[in-house]
Amino acid sequence: MAGAEASMEKTKIRASEVVKDIRSGMDDTAIMEKYRLSADKLMNLLNQLVDRGFLSQDELDDRVQLFEATVELILQFPAFDDSRKKQYNELLIHAARTGSAREVERLLNNGAEVNTRGKWGMTPLIWAASKGHAKIVEMLVRRGANANARAENGSTSLMWSSFAGHAPIVEYLINRGADVNARAVSGRTALISACYNNHLNTAQILLKRGADPNIPENQGKSALMYAVEKRNKEMAVLLLRHGAKKVLPSVAAPLKA
Repeated sequence: MAGAEASMEKTKIRASEVVKDIRSGMDDTAIMEKYRLSADKLMNLLNQLVDRGFLSQDELDDRVQLFEATVELILQFPAFDDSRKKQYNELLIHAARTGSAREVERLLNNGAEVNTRGKWGMTPLIWAASKGHAKIVEMLVRRGANANARAENGSTSLMWSSFAGHAPIVEYLINRGADVNARAVSGRTALISACYNNHLNTAQILLKRGADPNIPENQGKSALMYAVEKRNKEMAVLLLRHGAKKVLPSVAAPLKA
């Protein structure tokens, strides 16, 4: 705590006081006025508070409307240097994750990079797909987002949307060139992700569009194994009908259509 307090002494700002103001509901404009901060310095301050553990990211996510106002103020600045570009990219990731389509469009129009990467190597598209923000997914793809971009663990937007069961997004991504059989570092595919969470409709789309039911994870478990493990008879039957191998015949045989 002392380190964070000291880092803010240059502008005579105490971290504990700012956190108290934020939690009391003070909006961004009032905070900027009280501490004599520009919009970009406010965003830097908020990032520091999260990095040092004074605030959680969830607390900032709850301030979406105020965040939008902050972005609007930031975009009034005409200069666009490397530091500004980095900040816009960070804001784009945040907007894609929290579902602010208006801010995603505005940031892209002002130079944010559509394929930028943030924590864990996640791109705006991966975040939007994982959270089910279909409008943002479509907007990002139209603006050049790579449907096959991978996070640090090798996961793709298709894997994340399949894991979460966002069937319309899954179909849209496949139509835009997403690799239906791509494997993460763990070996997990979009189909395995869907079966793991019992998303039958998503699995149907994936199998119809060419997903291989026999690709195993690195540990050897297949989509059918997960269906059996979850006692999902409909899923198991669906996989068997699409050629899944009965690697556990004593368990899977009773599920045969």
